[in-house]
Amino acid sequence: MSVLRLLTKPKKTHHLGVCVPEHQKEKIELEIKEIEKEKKKQSVENNAFEVSGYYEVWGNAMLKGTLLSGRITSKNKIVVDGKEIKIKEIQFNGRKAKALQEGETGALFLNAKGLRIEAGQVIEIK
Repeated sequence: MSVLRLLTKPKKTHHLGVCVPEHQKEKIELEIKEIEKEKKKQSVENNAFEVSGYYEVWGNAMLKGTLLSGRITSKNKIVVDGKEIKIKEIQFNGRKAKALQEGETGALFLNAKGLRIEAGQVIEIK
């Protein structure tokens, strides 16, 4: 081989990964589905909202996420650390909405600050 070919030849990369046998992949997927079902069953008792993002500016909070069960209107309140907080506004697809239905992704605006909320947390709605 010429020196030029050696210099321009792409280097082989080795990907390090975890080798999981097919029969184990199926078991893992089934376990994940069961866990998701249990999570939804726990939240079905009341309206439940899964938070994907939490933002706070000037004493106003915005919760971005998906409604897991039920229906939310601006008359509802969220429960965080045992405190009930009134929902100021609901947005769906970037526009003000009257309500969110089960499975819809939207944003809830609150008059609150200093809430301890993390992404992935499921919040009860009353």
